[in-house]
Amino acid sequence: VLADCDSFGSVKTVVSSFSIPFGNDSAWAQSNVRMNASTEPLGCLGDLGWYNVRLSLWAFDYEEPEEVSCHYLEQTDDGVPITNFAILRYSGGRSATFDNSFKSSLRQWAEVVGEKRTVSMDDFVVTKVKDSATFSVAEGSIGELAETFPVNIKQQGSIAGCVQHARLSRRMAELVTGGSVDPLWPRISLQTQKVLIALHESGKSQGAWVKVAGK
Repeated sequence: VLADCDSFGSVKTVVSSFSIPFGNDSAWAQSNVRMNASTEPLGCLGDLGWYNVRLSLWAFDYEEPEEVSCHYLEQTDDGVPITNFAILRYSGGRSATFDNSFKSSLRQWAEVVGEKRTVSMDDFVVTKVKDSATFSVAEGSIGELAETFPVNIKQQGSIAGCVQHARLSRRMAELVTGGSVDPLWPRISLQTQKVLIALHESGKSQGAWVKVAGK
């Protein structure tokens, strides 16, 4: 879908959210490794935002952003991020934005916005159905006298027959038993961590723009 420049256009922005509500439980907040500065100093950014960063990189064909900004809106007493808002700035006016929280209702939605159409997903991290993932492609319009803004669903897509956790384990086993290395995974893993590190540096600096290493 994203490669169809004629109907979708170039990707302009990616917007996504991933949050869980468990931080509202004081027992969970006090005992879980995600809220501990010694075990997960990046807090919700490292635990949840990792998925938003990887999605954003994927949507831009693994192009790295020029610079990033992150605001830690809520933190523990020892500085672990509980709620964050982040921006990835790309050349040509392109961007990706996302938010994460340990104290908001469970959300895992994403939109990839092109010049002409938008791809939407409401379960981009863990699917609602074990062996199926869905997405929709929509094109908006403006009705007569701008009294309505109709939305035309161009495609309802479904990827079925694949349990992502099982597929992950199977692929890893194939690489190990075959004695080979798939260069994709080391590359995009490093990219994701580079962006996360830059975001964390920004978060510690009240949202200052930080360049991604190597840029």
